[in-house]
Amino acid sequence: MTTEEREVHMWLDDTDRKWKVEASIPRYIRKFRKMGWDVKREEFDECGEAVYALFEAPENMITIRSTTAPKRKAPDALRAAAAERMKQMHKSINSN
Repeated sequence: MTTEEREVHMWLDDTDRKWKVEASIPRYIRKFRKMGWDVKREEFDECGEAVYALFEAPENMITIRSTTAPKRKAPDALRAAAAERMKQMHKSINSN
């Protein structure tokens, strides 16, 4: 299978409320398997490597998040303490 032909499709089946994933990119096949998704079907090449897999998981396995969520910012006191530790570390390195 060529690079242009490989892809990953995900969808939520409204009848059984389960996520379904069809993957033909080996990296993602390994990731879904490692994360414990149920393998419903697999196809292998002549070397024994999975080239296609159909996975299934409960609805709560995926959470939709905002793309505009603000990044977390460390409190000023915590940032100041970290800066002081770095100064002390550099001072001890330069004095040796």
